[in-house]
Amino acid sequence: MKLKNNLLLLGLIIGLGFLTACNGPSRSLQSLIGTLTAGEVVENSPKGEITPTAFVSPSNREEEFPILTPQQPCAFVWASQPLPEESRKFQELMNEKNLEHVRVAAEAFGENCVGADGEVVRFLTMQTDFRIAVNVRDISRKDEMGNTAAAVLRVIFEIPVSELPGTQPGYIGIQFTDEQNQILNLWFKRELAEKLLGSGVDGEDLFTALQMK
Repeated sequence: MKLKNNLLLLGLIIGLGFLTACNGPSRSLQSLIGTLTAGEVVENSPKGEITPTAFVSPSNREEEFPILTPQQPCAFVWASQPLPEESRKFQELMNEKNLEHVRVAAEAFGENCVGADGEVVRFLTMQTDFRIAVNVRDISRKDEMGNTAAAVLRVIFEIPVSELPGTQPGYIGIQFTDEQNQILNLWFKRELAEKLLGSGVDGEDLFTALQMK
């Protein structure tokens, strides 16, 4: 009887082994395969039964999962940069309007992104400012300077803010120098000048309004 039972048990073991070979890996083995990732090595795994579908080498991994380098931190500092192309364009417009005695320079105002090493990483433009130099006979003649300012501003306003570097309306500075080398400076927002000209303000009234800001 004991021999018969041993033979029966041996037969069951052989039968289970045959079923496993025919039907694929057992449930525990299938669950193990399901948890594997490409390229993973499992120690003491049954030889020939676990074959990862793809091996991701270090070079392939970089292509499939690129490493993102964080943007270099920096401190922001107010700064200006010349705009030579825009300056040339506006100077040509002044000359076309018979304002050869006017000199105009456009510049971008914004922020320098300065790295920890003190080097400028990039420049962020906020707006375009204008610095204008005008020769006049006498800086006491506010009416004449107001009329000249109006003529200059109309030329500036021919090109809208949307076509200039930056997204904000900038500032405009006008420096009047007379024949005695006396100097008078105006510095005002473009929006204010556009509003005044749009309301028909001219001459001495325009000059006074721009001077008072």
